[in-house]
Amino acid sequence: KGLSSANEYIENSGKMSKIKLSGWNQIMKGSGYSRDVAGIATFSVEGLSPGQTYEYSISQRTTLKPIQNIFKINQGRETKVTQDNKPFKGEARTTGRGQLIFEVETPNHPLNTYDATSGSNSYADCRRRQVVTSCTCYSATGLCAGAKISGSRCYSFGNVEATRRRFQHQRVYAKARCMDLYFAKSLNVVTSS
Repeated sequence: KGLSSANEYIENSGKMSKIKLSGWNQIMKGSGYSRDVAGIATFSVEGLSPGQTYEYSISQRTTLKPIQNIFKINQGRETKVTQDNKPFKGEARTTGRGQLIFEVETPNHPLNTYDATSGSNSYADCRRRQVVTSCTCYSATGLCAGAKISGSRCYSFGNVEATRRRFQHQRVYAKARCMDLYFAKSLNVVTSS
């Protein structure tokens, strides 16, 4: 389910406490709140006893290459936690208002990138059940003419110079950014020139 990362969402937790979430842009079936963008997201547990110590356990799941997120609890010190599908556990003392405020910062990173063939034309494929969200051509010598998405494949094309004999060892590469889009109702491919 798609969410707006600009909105705040509230979930009840038990009879007296609630969880406020902001900066999250998806609810993943069976996994809870998630996001696929870099930046900061927060969730705070409210309605707890002020000044008390509570245990916590946070799970980070990923279908992509694990990355390190930065966690802060109640605006304290930063802790780097790897997204490795294992729970991140600890204890924390609530604020004077009875809150545990968790801040999660995800670094800017490509979600999934594949390089495949190279030559005067090349392509890169996404894994099964993934969608190409970005497709580009690159070359160390600037010989790219463009790139195009077709299904789950990204094609790159070299310009006329790339196919001439004197540039025989010059290569163009296709670079695809791929991701799982579980809840996408429809997709539009936009071509720029």
